[in-house]
Amino acid sequence: MRISVESLETQALKQLGQEAIQQLQAQDFAGLAQRFGYAVAFGRDLATAIREDLALAPVAVGLLDQDIDPVGTISVTFLTPNATGLVATIECIARDAVSVFTLELIITGTENAFDVTLEGVMRVCAG
Repeated sequence: MRISVESLETQALKQLGQEAIQQLQAQDFAGLAQRFGYAVAFGRDLATAIREDLALAPVAVGLLDQDIDPVGTISVTFLTPNATGLVATIECIARDAVSVFTLELIITGTENAFDVTLEGVMRVCAG
């Protein structure tokens, strides 16, 4: 999705992370794909790729030991200017009915044109 330079501030980016969490919790893979795309689809249908990647065997990490808020924890990191055009990341950790998942949105672009793209999604379990 394309955003303006005015939308390139922490609170607006956190809101985009919250939207992505809500769509993932609702299993609205088509809506998530339509809104944000999916950078690691590798030629697959975007919604199918998100669903398939989320269904892969859970990655074992210690997140389930933490108290994860169902509405999610969202962090925004702005990067130093670089040749790749990568401007910021939005990292989200949330809980759905059965487990904890993470998703990451990336912001790329220059000057007045920025794109927000779903970079990855995974389900996690206790490690």
